[in-house]
Amino acid sequence: MKLRLFLFLIFSLSIAHAQTITPNESSIVLQSPKKIGINLNGPTYYQGGEIYKNLLWRNPGFEPDLYRDKFVAFKAGTTTTFPSPNTYDPVIANFWMGATFRIYRGTARTVACSGTVASNTTAKNNAGPVYTFSQPCSSAVQEGDVIILRQAIACTTEAVWEGQGGGWWGNVSNGGKLLSECSAPYDGTQSLRLDATVSGSTAGVKGYVDTNPSDVGILLNGTYTISGFYKTIGSATLSVDARRLVTSAAGSPFLCAGKTFAASSAWTSFTVTCPATETNQVAAGPVDVDFEAQSGAVLLDNVSFQKTSGVDPTNTTVFRDELLNTLKAHCAGASLSGVPCELRDWAGENAEEIDNSIKPMFERSPSLPGASYDYPPNGGTGSLSVGLEEFLQLCKAINAEPYYTLPETTGPEDGGKWIEYLNGAVSTPYGAKRAANGQTASWLSVFPTIHLPMGNENWNEGATGQGLGYRVDAPDYYYDYSVDAAGVWATMRGSASWPAGGTGIDLVLGFQDGNANYGVTEAMARANPNSAELAPYTQAYIGDVTPVTSLWNPLFYEVVANTTNPDTTFYQQGTAIKSHGKLNVYEFDNGTSQGSSALTQSVLDSFTDAAGYGTATALQALQHLTFGIVDQNFFSLDQYAFYIPAVGWVHNWGAVIDMGGATNAVRPQELGMRMANAAIIGPMYSCPVANPTTYNLLANHNGADSSGEPATNNVPQQFSYCFKSGTQRSMIVINTDVAGSHAIGFAGPQMPSGQVILTRYAPSSISATNEATANNPTNTAAQNVSINAPFTVANPSGDTLPPYSITRYDWTASTNTVSPTASNATLTVSDTAPLTGVPVVLTSTVAPSAATGTVTFQDFGAAFATAPLIGGSAIYTVASLTAGSHTITAVYAGNSTYAASTSAPLAMMVGDLPALPTNRKPTSTTLSFPSSNPAGNSSFTIVASTDSTSVTGTIKFFDGPTSLGTAKLSRGNAVYTVNSIAPGTHLYSAAYLGTSLYSASTSPVSVVTAATIPTTLQLTSSSTAPAVGSSILLKASVVSSAASGTVSFLDGSAIIGTANLVSGTANFTLPAIASGTHSFTASYAGNSTYSPSQSTAILVMPHAAIPYLHTNFDEHPAGTALNKTLPATNIVSGVWSDPNGDWTYIAGGGIVSDTSDLSNPVFIDAAHSDYTATYVLPANGVHLLFRYTDLKHMLFVVTYAGEVDLYSTIGNSTKTLATIYPSSTVGTVTVSLLGQTAILSCGGQTATATIPANLPVSTKMGFFPTSSKYVITSLDVSP
Repeated sequence: MKLRLFLFLIFSLSIAHAQTITPNESSIVLQSPKKIGINLNGPTYYQGGEIYKNLLWRNPGFEPDLYRDKFVAFKAGTTTTFPSPNTYDPVIANFWMGATFRIYRGTARTVACSGTVASNTTAKNNAGPVYTFSQPCSSAVQEGDVIILRQAIACTTEAVWEGQGGGWWGNVSNGGKLLSECSAPYDGTQSLRLDATVSGSTAGVKGYVDTNPSDVGILLNGTYTISGFYKTIGSATLSVDARRLVTSAAGSPFLCAGKTFAASSAWTSFTVTCPATETNQVAAGPVDVDFEAQSGAVLLDNVSFQKTSGVDPTNTTVFRDELLNTLKAHCAGASLSGVPCELRDWAGENAEEIDNSIKPMFERSPSLPGASYDYPPNGGTGSLSVGLEEFLQLCKAINAEPYYTLPETTGPEDGGKWIEYLNGAVSTPYGAKRAANGQTASWLSVFPTIHLPMGNENWNEGATGQGLGYRVDAPDYYYDYSVDAAGVWATMRGSASWPAGGTGIDLVLGFQDGNANYGVTEAMARANPNSAELAPYTQAYIGDVTPVTSLWNPLFYEVVANTTNPDTTFYQQGTAIKSHGKLNVYEFDNGTSQGSSALTQSVLDSFTDAAGYGTATALQALQHLTFGIVDQNFFSLDQYAFYIPAVGWVHNWGAVIDMGGATNAVRPQELGMRMANAAIIGPMYSCPVANPTTYNLLANHNGADSSGEPATNNVPQQFSYCFKSGTQRSMIVINTDVAGSHAIGFAGPQMPSGQVILTRYAPSSISATNEATANNPTNTAAQNVSINAPFTVANPSGDTLPPYSITRYDWTASTNTVSPTASNATLTVSDTAPLTGVPVVLTSTVAPSAATGTVTFQDFGAAFATAPLIGGSAIYTVASLTAGSHTITAVYAGNSTYAASTSAPLAMMVGDLPALPTNRKPTSTTLSFPSSNPAGNSSFTIVASTDSTSVTGTIKFFDGPTSLGTAKLSRGNAVYTVNSIAPGTHLYSAAYLGTSLYSASTSPVSVVTAATIPTTLQLTSSSTAPAVGSSILLKASVVSSAASGTVSFLDGSAIIGTANLVSGTANFTLPAIASGTHSFTASYAGNSTYSPSQSTAILVMPHAAIPYLHTNFDEHPAGTALNKTLPATNIVSGVWSDPNGDWTYIAGGGIVSDTSDLSNPVFIDAAHSDYTATYVLPANGVHLLFRYTDLKHMLFVVTYAGEVDLYSTIGNSTKTLATIYPSSTVGTVTVSLLGQTAILSCGGQTATATIPANLPVSTKMGFFPTSSKYVITSLDVSP
């Protein structure tokens, strides 16, 4: 017996501590999540970066280059010179001659000077170039001034074309030349001139595709077409051919036979059709497309090389089918009207401008990023970036919100143009350009939000030529960058095309992931963005690699700690950002770039692109959602590998290895995101893992640097996340245990049920990959990591999670699930326009008041405080808000009974206080009360105390959101007296306002309940001896006429009615009192001010009723329908007696014959207006149903052979209301009167009629035998 008990206890303990998930749909974690986005990171001419249908995308229209640079002056210049801070600028002397410039000054970003550049020097002697102006400025260049330079090349020079520039590889010999035709191009600004007019010369250009030596990024299969336009001068001809430059014949390498086109003096199209049959055995090598002129000059323009067979006809974008299919798979069922995905573009548009970016590919100029210059010996850098219009079309096709990085060289005069293109009416200049591109309606009608970050890492001085890095004399690290962004955004927000309230536009400020003290909050207040973005890369440094847990556990710890551990820099910086706006993640992925001697090529090959990183990536992204980050983008779609000196090749920063290439493979990171994105279907709700298994993270050297992640005990290993949409549910469960499987249990009414589809990511090895090692060719590498095929499980009670796995459960919720009661959260603040440093009280009220739980306060969607609900209210006092605009919402989390709800957003504008010393001493404030249980309406004292008696200044006292008043501190204490405390619950707090020596602080909220006011309740009755069946009036009175609320009336212990107090009195009428003794009492429920009370009982004893009915008397022969002509009235005098002694009839004169006719009438006394009468019919004839005043106002029934009719008589008008045809009328007739409805039934037949509204109600009802000759019209009835 003892052994059995012991075993039972072991079983019970194991169940109590098992890993269990109990979903709670009413507790919303994030109302509007989005799918995990991704960075486009293209285009490139190798690997997965071949994103365009036109594989000759670099500069297919042979357009001239566009240059823009932006610098901040680190030192003063003169009225004619601007000193660049870029000491590494490779610019040649006088490259910028003829360029235009504008200089912006101050926080208002006023134009201090503009004009043209006369010359520029080169960078030398640790100094950057100096730009000299053609005309002097009105004032000298000042430190902190920002210059924007613009150089639009008018016509590309021969040196650029022949120096491998302009996006092409030139090929000339024996006097051949590559020139530009700028006077009469085919379209755009210029065409290319292949000049082979010198005898024996050649002139041509090559375009290269798929140039990575380690992989075949595009496997050419099907029909490819080379096309374009040409024009010859003289008898010249054009030759076109293409091939993959490999020596091996394995895999059927692409070869397109050359074709020569005859001379044409007019612009003529050309086409070369190329069949392709490559297999994945083909060797890696570039595809070379050649255009060459012979025997003269050929003008060339708008060339293309793209697949033309087996393509998707619904893909109307300029991008390859493979790109769209990959992005759609990544976004996993995204919807712009439901849960959207996100796509970020940042690569190469640093020097873009709106007019160039919206042009089609053949007319768009290459814009040169950073300090890249497209002239010898740089060469090859003149390539197109992704245009804004085509990027928006791509986002629309994959149901993703655009996250488009504004060019870093955008100036204030450009800001309004971007907004006008996105949202302007077609009557505006840029709205008309949008319509001309095929989008008539505003792009904001397509996308819920368009995100516009100001540059890509524009704070980084390393972005030479387009970065506004830290200036030593600037107030803070981000000063120049944030001031510049504010200037551009001011013109955007001031545009007539700016959407009302800024709805649909997310202006984003970028920050370096690292230190929250570098000026983050100052920059946010200065620029007032909607959001700010960070890039939380993981495991930058690897020092420990064995055992396997030493390599992987720090990673799994880091991706969770970033959003849960206040000591991490990401948490601190993110919290600082969320105090002003929304937090975005613009990039995240593995960041390994350095390490100890233990970091070898073998370790890199089994870590940065291995199976475990798929699990970690999904976990990191889902944790971002719990931190309120809805806009996040993985870095990136494509990038194969890069080399770390002395270490080896790192495979990361890419979700795909190729798209439509030899492998068509994706990395584990992408598989993890696809698993998560498929689950993100709607609001994220609570489903934490109870009692997860844990491990102790040992001291290590893996993390942001060699110091590693902190040693931490009891680190959880299982995490779960739930989402819902309509009746659809999805749950993701992640197990981070590197070696062990673990059982998980499901519990509660909202656990997975019915037919549950289970999908699993569970690779066989944590170090498995889908690509080759190091920089080896990967086109034949094995695919070792994938998502398992889904299968169905019926009503699972749990599961076993494999190590380092992701499991998704999808099911349809039961329609019988009881939905929680709706709630309504509202928000008020003590001041909508406070000054920074002044406490603000936030109060959220949740209805119904019975709701319990917590309310989270958010600023721009980012949570910053949580408070408990007490009596339907949650209160939080903010010691100080940062200067600038704030949008506060209150989010009630809900519970199992009440659904979550969110208040309407409340806008606040916080003003600046004069600068205070930064070294003020911190303080803390507490409350105490001499009396903790005061009586209502009595005086009440509150004492606020600081943590030091030396603190001076003022305390402000609050009751909920209401400011009560202030009091001065004396020896660390301040006293405030409430003259008359209102009965009920009070939420008192105090705020110390601070001084130049001491920082402000706020006390916790203290709950004080003042007793309610006593009441006395009196009850009276209109009669204590009424007749049975009569009505009586009960009146209850509270001594205080100010009392309000509800009074219940009771007969014994049964409640017979309720009524509200009006001026201290509540009345209730009992319509018909029954016989017997009644003990009536009244009970007052009380309210927040007045206490409940009960009356004493009163006894009421009714007596038997003494009816007295009086009517008239008419004679009517039996068996005749009353809708015929009425007979003459025969008034007779006399007394008619009932042998049964029930009543006496006094006719008033004479005796009527056939006295037996009225000797036994059926008389029913009906005291209620609604009544059902039933009578058994002996034969056909007249039967009357009296309900109303007299024979001129009544209802009656007449039976005939096979027919029963219900009539009404009003005055002299008689109408048939209902007719039925029973098989026999010798039986039971039933008439039911219900309000204005009459129901006639007999022999299984029923008819319904509406009683005329003008028929007055009476209490008389009766049936009379068929032999009746007279109808009673004057009757006195007494006992």
